[in-house]
Amino acid sequence: TLNEENIIHLSLWGPTQKKDTEFYDGLSLSFSLPFKIGNSLKEYVDSKIEEEKQLEDIVKILKPREEITINGINGYTYTTQGLGTFQNIFLQSSDKTCTVEITNATTDPTNQGYQQTVDKILSTFKFVD
Repeated sequence: TLNEENIIHLSLWGPTQKKDTEFYDGLSLSFSLPFKIGNSLKEYVDSKIEEEKQLEDIVKILKPREEITINGINGYTYTTQGLGTFQNIFLQSSDKTCTVEITNATTDPTNQGYQQTVDKILSTFKFVD
């Protein structure tokens, strides 16, 4: 399981974000450190979705699992809503030895272009040796 020490956060507060509140304005992108999974990526993602469904009183699945390609790397994504909206992205290296979980919680109520920045960041993602 992932914990805070295994996650890299990128964030930028938007102009209306207030301290000591839930995140509602700005760029928020989290990357897990690479980890190994014991089954296929699709099975792993489906198990994560099942875990989310167990929290149905506080988490709602907005978009089901679908395929995604980021910078030529295939994976899966699904979107949840709890204290914010979270796009969960799972990518796996071509040799299947490394998996990364990326969480995009970016929200842009004042049209600062944060999602375009996130898209640029993601477009450069790659697995390195």
